[in-house]
Amino acid sequence: ITREIVFIKRKRLSSLIIFLILSFGSAILTWNGYSSLLPSIASAASVISFYIGKSEITRIISFPISGCMGAYSVLNGSVAGVVNELLTVTSSVIALAINRGKRENQAVE
Repeated sequence: ITREIVFIKRKRLSSLIIFLILSFGSAILTWNGYSSLLPSIASAASVISFYIGKSEITRIISFPISGCMGAYSVLNGSVAGVVNELLTVTSSVIALAINRGKRENQAVE
């Protein structure tokens, strides 16, 4: 819920900076080797993509986010986490394809 505050207050850079600090601060507080950076990098990328506020950019950035979270899930033996990231990637691919098709149809008309 708190991350959505960034999106409501999209034009406030201070909110973005606070959530980025919190993302990396959580990695420091929960440090358990370099793999601890993966969720923090994913969280930071997610916050930035939603801050930008363009759905296509958010979907494109979801690929490296899912890569980070998928790798973290594999390293920690979370089958549910891997499945979640596969679903996220599939959803993003479908949405990008649909939107691309809509743009091509509009260009033809």
